[in-house]
Amino acid sequence: MSVESAWLKHCAPRKFTGRQVNIIAGRATLRDGKTKLYAYVGKRVPSAAARLDHFLARHRVNSDERVTVISDGAGELTKAVDGSRFARGRILDRFHIAMKFRAVEQSILNSGEWSNPGAGSEFERGRH
Repeated sequence: MSVESAWLKHCAPRKFTGRQVNIIAGRATLRDGKTKLYAYVGKRVPSAAARLDHFLARHRVNSDERVTVISDGAGELTKAVDGSRFARGRILDRFHIAMKFRAVEQSILNSGEWSNPGAGSEFERGRH
């Protein structure tokens, strides 16, 4: 199952400050290869874990099956997986893993501690 969340924010004048909606959407690939879509508005469900479990139970996922959730690691998704009866594992998706590596790369390149002035360009080309 892959899951993503996004915030929609109101862009009107200041009197609407604080109006925002957290939307969680996902796609589950079931045993038979069929896919089912999953979505809800964060503030509209009392429990993200219960919503996830209801979705999986409705699609006949057994409680002894392993369900792995691939997501961006947002707090709401972490709580849903940790509280779920079905979800047994969580994996950070490749885009967000790449973002973590990019942050490390930028930190290294901007640290100013390279003894070789050209090391940054060699690092970017994958020589280190």
